[in-house]
Amino acid sequence: MAIMVTRRELKRFLSKTLVDEHDCWVWRASRKASGYGRFWWRGRLVRAHIFAYQLYKGAIPESLELDHLCRNKACVNPVHLEAVSHKVNVLRGVGITAQRAKQTHCLKGHVLLGINVRIKPTRYGVQRVCRMCQKGYYYALHQQQLTHTSRVM
Repeated sequence: MAIMVTRRELKRFLSKTLVDEHDCWVWRASRKASGYGRFWWRGRLVRAHIFAYQLYKGAIPESLELDHLCRNKACVNPVHLEAVSHKVNVLRGVGITAQRAKQTHCLKGHVLLGINVRIKPTRYGVQRVCRMCQKGYYYALHQQQLTHTSRVM
């Protein structure tokens, strides 16, 4: 269900936006340090992009969050906002998690597919490990231990 606002409230909200060349409705008023807009509405501070989404598209479904398709945190254009799961939102982003998920080769150039990938559980989830690199690491470690052992004797 969309939120109901008066004509005056809608005019006040829209007066705080500026349409740019990418059709973003850039929030020009108060913003959080993270870049997201804030709007004072009926005695409380609300997030501007969530307000816009609920105003034009309705309630955000349970367990979903808004993703800025334009990648502009200050944008409140409801066409640029999509309700998605947290996982989808993170993987669409530009952070390290999204970068690693899109990675097709390890740092040494080995393909990260099929039997060359080991899924390693971590405290944050899972990590993909290149088996060829891991095999080379353990081989070098074994050689180092053999050299050290032979010097001791």
